[in-house]
Amino acid sequence: MATSNQSNQTTAAKSGINLKLDPVEKFIFSGLQERALEVFEAKSIWATSTDKTKLIQRLFGTQASGSTETKVTYPYMVFILGTVTQSETRGSLKAQLMKGLQTAIQTDNDEKRTFRVKILPIDFSVSVEYCTNNFQDVLKYANTWMFARANGWLNFNVRYGEAVLSSKADLDSSVTIPQRDSDLNNVQEYVVTSNLTLQGHMSFGVLQEQQIVDTVLVSEALVPKGSTTTQWSF
Repeated sequence: MATSNQSNQTTAAKSGINLKLDPVEKFIFSGLQERALEVFEAKSIWATSTDKTKLIQRLFGTQASGSTETKVTYPYMVFILGTVTQSETRGSLKAQLMKGLQTAIQTDNDEKRTFRVKILPIDFSVSVEYCTNNFQDVLKYANTWMFARANGWLNFNVRYGEAVLSSKADLDSSVTIPQRDSDLNNVQEYVVTSNLTLQGHMSFGVLQEQQIVDTVLVSEALVPKGSTTTQWSF
């Protein structure tokens, strides 16, 4: 029988009522979309397949119930997750795994409990596609990308319970400018490609519970030389 050396063996843990949260990376991916909408003024979506038709339908929906036609509003962006790499340079991995971050405090029957989450610093490699039917948008995007890279405009923070985690977007120094397809039978759009590394985090979904000691009773005694004992407590 497999055994575990984890110390998460409080009543809540044994009874299966430990708190569970969505992993922090879910909020980090949403945070990048929110920043992209503000900076580049374009809706975005994370691609999970190579079927661009379904991707467009997910992003813009259909014109009417039962319709297969989708009205596309330019510009829009597609994020493609490439690799997930554990960072070796952002803090002590051992300390982050053992200590964790406090995410919540709960009070039950005059007992306080804290819930901690295990966090790992992770670098997400992301490919970015910016789609538009206007070449002026292409030049504007390249301009904004460069200034966003220099000024950190795509950086953001994620509040995860009581913890606040910072995410930094390291944008590549180059943007690939495309040419529009000359075949009028194909979709007439420009697809600008670029890449970034999102320095974020991953979290373990189950929070570890610990009891909080908030009251300490201290009793002291002082016996001066040639005098009676003086005691006090607080």
